[in-house]
Amino acid sequence: MHNKKKCFLKILEIEFDDLREDIDLLIQHCCDEEQEGLLTEHVFFSNIAIFRNEERGLDQFVAIVRQTDPEAYSDMNALMAYIKEAFAKKIRECGLAPFINGLVERKIEKVIRYVNQ
Repeated sequence: MHNKKKCFLKILEIEFDDLREDIDLLIQHCCDEEQEGLLTEHVFFSNIAIFRNEERGLDQFVAIVRQTDPEAYSDMNALMAYIKEAFAKKIRECGLAPFINGLVERKIEKVIRYVNQ
């Protein structure tokens, strides 16, 4: 069970790195569209602010994952519940865009499916 919990945390961190790359690609796409005159300045800066907020959230979530001791939780359900609650709390505390929670939930579910195979 310990290995499964430890794997969950390591893979989740990798998935968050992947999500960060996706956000970086969106930022680049947004910059390209702004350069081509396809976005107004207002829309461009609004989009960039949202993407940066999501990146800040991912930084916070990675820190939580790295600081989590898998041994402190009796099973995967307890670990998952802690992670989800810690992320929700961080979203509230830091004023992060609530949308990030949906992205993170998808990653958590993906990793759980993989680890439980």
